[in-house]
Amino acid sequence: MASADITLRVVDLHCVIPTEPILHLPVMVASSNYGTDKVDVIVPYASPAILNPPPKNRSVKFDTEPMPWNKNPIDRTLAPPLPAPKELTIFTNRHNLLSLLYIFMFHPSNYYHENQSFRVSRVGNTVYFLDGPLGEDPGPMPDKGYPGAFGVPFEKLVSTQANPAVEKFFVFHTYTLLAEICLLVRAEVDCVYKKDPKSADLGVLTEIKSKKNNKRYPVWSNTDYFRTVWAQMLFGCTESLIIGTYNANSAGDIATFDNISQLTFMEVADYANMREKEKNYLYPLTQLATLLKWIKDNVGDGENKTFTYSKGGRLFTLSSI
Repeated sequence: MASADITLRVVDLHCVIPTEPILHLPVMVASSNYGTDKVDVIVPYASPAILNPPPKNRSVKFDTEPMPWNKNPIDRTLAPPLPAPKELTIFTNRHNLLSLLYIFMFHPSNYYHENQSFRVSRVGNTVYFLDGPLGEDPGPMPDKGYPGAFGVPFEKLVSTQANPAVEKFFVFHTYTLLAEICLLVRAEVDCVYKKDPKSADLGVLTEIKSKKNNKRYPVWSNTDYFRTVWAQMLFGCTESLIIGTYNANSAGDIATFDNISQLTFMEVADYANMREKEKNYLYPLTQLATLLKWIKDNVGDGENKTFTYSKGGRLFTLSSI
């Protein structure tokens, strides 16, 4: 007999705004970082792309080739394997965390506030947030992929991949949210730069973004956009942002970047109105932590469930598979 669905309304998600720090001691699990190629095969001994010096030629062509869209499951077999958690830990891609955070960060009518659905599976002390079934084989997703547009050419303009075979590079971070939600998060790294070229460290994790100029609504005044970037950097432990603004020619096939800026995480927080002194981040992060606790408390060892969120009904649901 199938278990009944477990539901929770957003209005019933009660939380207490803390006075202590939200995030505690993010630590990179360096031994498990890896790269993947275009067909979702792990590239051994991969390194992230390196930030280039400011380019002299700032024009790029529109990229019509679809970007590879791979399964790359977070529970794929790694060598060396990720360490087994000692406490109940949520293991997830960054994008799942972001999608949940946006529910509390933006109004339901906002572009970034969307319906959600993913699988939740628990094995021992690990609660997986998955895009597919537990133990899914890696490989390309059929009928997926979007044109690289100007974003991918811009990434290639401002950074260089050390190994041409590497399509994407991922890192893992462990940290605690609200002193009780243990997280293991996999995040993609666009590129890095090294303050000391001789250092053996991975480098400063850096996000790369490109935006078309809009005279009526300049990107620098787009608080919602910068809040999404702030959240990506927060959960990716990213310290630096490279952002380029461009104008396209009349044919729409060439973009020229009139501004390429490098911002720190704190500068991004300023544009996002998520500064430390105002503490505007406390409510959405506290709501997120409360939701994560509800999810992990309602998935037992060996259980597989589907999590959904309906923005129309403002309702969270856990359904047995």
